Amino acid sequence: MHPGTPDKTEPIPFEPGQRWSYHSRAHEPLSTVVVLRVDDLPGHGEVVSVAVEDVEIPHPTDPDGAILSIAHLPFAAAALRGSVIRLLERDVDTAESEDGYRRWRQALDQGEAGVFTVSVAEAVQFCDDAVSGRGEGSASE
Repeated sequence: MHPGTPDKTEPIPFEPGQRWSYHSRAHEPLSTVVVLRVDDLPGHGEVVSVAVEDVEIPHPTDPDGAILSIAHLPFAAAALRGSVIRLLERDVDTAESEDGYRRWRQALDQGEAGVFTVSVAEAVQFCDDAVSGRGEGSASE
């Protein structure tokens, strides 16, 4: 087995600072996830907070014309495990994403937020749909 490739019988544990390749959307083949935190939360089990980098979500008010990264998305560990392909790097700096994690955790503790149980690609598409006004999470409904 190649180093860094998850073994289906003994998966590599998720740890903050890991960068993983994942089954991304077709037009984002270089997109990766970076593990920010791993929490064991009552009612949710193991939750892995990640940043998703190298995405392309069109957004007219963004200086780049698109959102290129998502600072924080929380996943059930099993959902993330089903998305990741290979561990690419360790010790990635995660300090910039602390604010997103804190806001999500406060909302979760107040019963106003949840955890993704779908693939990373599906969660990114959900964000894309919400920003564009196509999805359930959009302000246009």
